[in-house]
Amino acid sequence: MKNQKLCLMFLIMTLIISCAHRPPRKYLVAPTVINAPINVVWKTTLAMLSQEEFKLKEVEHDKYFICAEKHNFLSSKERIKIKLVPYGKSQTMMHFEIAKGSGHFEDKAYIFDKIKATCERRPLQSVLTERREKLVKNRPSLIPELSGYGFSSTFDCGYDTALKCAITALGNLGYMISQVNDRVGLLQASKTSDKVVWNLFYGVAENVFEKANVKIESLGPQKTKISLILFAECHYQHGFGRDRIETDIVKHVEFYEPFFFELKHLISLAKHQD
Repeated sequence: MKNQKLCLMFLIMTLIISCAHRPPRKYLVAPTVINAPINVVWKTTLAMLSQEEFKLKEVEHDKYFICAEKHNFLSSKERIKIKLVPYGKSQTMMHFEIAKGSGHFEDKAYIFDKIKATCERRPLQSVLTERREKLVKNRPSLIPELSGYGFSSTFDCGYDTALKCAITALGNLGYMISQVNDRVGLLQASKTSDKVVWNLFYGVAENVFEKANVKIESLGPQKTKISLILFAECHYQHGFGRDRIETDIVKHVEFYEPFFFELKHLISLAKHQD
């Protein structure tokens, strides 16, 4: 009977820890223009983060940069990074990144809608409606690959433009390019992740790497298909000085959207410059 209770307690603790260390999902969101001077946006942002019970981890006033965190139930952590840039005489460009462990992206982006509404002295509902309309309009159409792994999208641009923009998009998302084969249209890149990954058998991963394979295929003079497969490579200490490496293909579409959002933006800029 005593052994059964111990086993039950172990299983409960295992479930709690696995939930607590669920890897956060990251979103790099398209920059938002706020119709207010940068000093007004800066003060409003600090006040709003405090109101939403975020703890400031890093504040650089001269660079208008903020990193803040918030711990929720079972230690699920949310991290927000904000960068403000002057835009014209009385406007501000807000760049932000959200890392979250659970819930919907829209729930976490809600705070930025509040900042925009407060700075512009507009009803919050009008800002929410505006953002939803933009998301629907700008969302890239992602198609699952026939192999069942990864996603792809087709863009109205030439092969060279697609290749350059894909390299830039990976760099903007923090990836280090390890291979570029322009003859076959293959890019490989990776970055070190700050995600906490826990495995039932091996414990917490010592290192986590996010790897990206990009395939670029010309479909015509001004039509190019770009495919992306993401991998999560986790390194565990397996005892006796040996490492255990577990590699999984990332399957959920929300992990792929930041790359294609950035790619669509860069291709649009490149086409306007031509």
